[in-house]
Amino acid sequence: PDPVAGLRVPPGFAIDVFAQDLDQPRTIRSGPDGLLYVALSVRGEIVRLDPAGKAPRATIARGLDQPYGLAFHGGDLYVGESHQVIVLKGPDFQRKTVIVPDLPTDGHWTRELVFGADSLLYLSMGSSCNLCEEKDPRRAAITRYAPDGSGETVVARGLRNSAGIAVEPTTGVIWASQNERDNLGDDIPPEEINVLSDGTDFGWPYCYGQRLPNPEFRDRRGRCAQTTPPALEMQAHSAPLGVAFYTGTQFPEEWRGDFFVAFHGSWNRDTPTG
Repeated sequence: PDPVAGLRVPPGFAIDVFAQDLDQPRTIRSGPDGLLYVALSVRGEIVRLDPAGKAPRATIARGLDQPYGLAFHGGDLYVGESHQVIVLKGPDFQRKTVIVPDLPTDGHWTRELVFGADSLLYLSMGSSCNLCEEKDPRRAAITRYAPDGSGETVVARGLRNSAGIAVEPTTGVIWASQNERDNLGDDIPPEEINVLSDGTDFGWPYCYGQRLPNPEFRDRRGRCAQTTPPALEMQAHSAPLGVAFYTGTQFPEEWRGDFFVAFHGSWNRDTPTG
């Protein structure tokens, strides 16, 4: 079957297949060498693709535990596995160093990574549950590290599962997608886009959206007044994952600098969306 059949794009745009048979690719990053690096989470591999089609596909890492987050810094490739963060030393990426060990592995398994404008590493780790009070402060939070893994600092919390984070290129501010809780109905609560600053609390598990208390935590509703509401709300149960700021010049001028969000799509909704 045609893999792009039924997909729609705006007038003047076209869509075609760039690479096939990759076995559930999850994350794509452009490397300093101009090549594309793709995390195959289920296979535990990272593959390299040439956008120009001149170099053959190559597997640069195998035997990883659900790799998801990919980030380049100083020519090295940082990888978020479900239980740790590693560095693959460039240019061949064959030497592996663990810099953040012993991450908890239950619940949401994606470990998204990005380097900020401050050259520090930001790690997003989702919750262990749909709705609970976490014991590990790194869960449902975004944590900052030096490139060698030292200086662990929780930057923002109350983020049930931010599987996509990106740096706004002009301001250096970090934006994050947010998969909100399930089991409150088809249209509650909204999915979120959140804009981070140090010390922000976005409410989960106590509240959602515009500081609305979750029914399971009505006795803690006082906490909601101290939280930061989302910068943008989206249709519930759309599951926003990958995000990116557009820095190219091929799209129309009004699209330049815009923030793109990719939805996974519903499971917890009678009529699927996203």
